[in-house]
This record gives sequence, C-alpha cells and structure tokens, in this order.
Amino acid sequence: MSGVKPFFLVYASIGNEDFSPEQLLELLATSRRNNERSGITGILLYKERRFLQVLEGNEAAVRETYARIERDPRHRDLVLLITDEQREREFADWSMGFQEIDDKTARQTPGFSSFLETELSAHAFKDDPSRAHQLLRIFRRI
Repeated sequence: MSGVKPFFLVYASIGNEDFSPEQLLELLATSRRNNERSGITGILLYKERRFLQVLEGNEAAVRETYARIERDPRHRDLVLLITDEQREREFADWSMGFQEIDDKTARQTPGFSSFLETELSAHAFKDDPSRAHQLLRIFRRI
C-alpha cells in the first residue's frame, strides 16, 4: 500500500428518531465490526439526533461504507461535507471512536470553546465544511 494516501470523508445526518443508549451501543458495535473488516477507521459524534462522522481508509471501502449508510433507514438528510486524501490516518487506532455530546460534556472538554456547542448539522458547516473535520479531530484527543 506504499504510495497510496488514505482517503477520508466527513458527513452529517439526522437520525429518524432519538437513539437510546442501547441503540447507540449496538450501532457502535456493528460499525466497529464492519470497519475492522473493511480496514476503515474514524469517529462518530452524536448529539440530539444528529450524527457527524469521519471515515478513513481505502477509497473504495470508505465510499462503499458511506453508500451503505445512505441506504440505512435510521438516517435521513445525509450531506457529504468533505472528501479528500490525507498524508496519514488521523484515527489509525480507532475502528470507530464514538462520543455522545451534550452541553455538559462539551463544557467539561479540555480546551472548551463555544465551537464545541456547534450544532452537528450540514447547515452549521455549509460555509466552511473543514470546521466539521476540525471538530471531529478535537474529540480524537479526549
């Protein structure tokens, strides 16, 4: 795989209903299994029925995973915010990191800023989609 740069994408979506803690854990376990099998790493943020996720790895595998997410009836209004290559994986040790965010969690995050209170929606990132990627990176370090 030398010479091939990892591909990544960032998307936002809305859950069709509130996810219970048990449903979120089930989603996370399934995602981790699928991602390990496909060689995908990343992180998923969840706040008030909204998802923000980065997937990284082989481009074909990442795009196939995203296509599967697009077909998932638990999501709606998927918006692809960023696609690009990167020098190396940013979430190399995470088959799927996860953080459920509420305002209390955000305020207790080291280096808190109002940026952490950003609504996890495509609309919030439409003028500068790179902000979505920046937000995901913050939670990598926690």
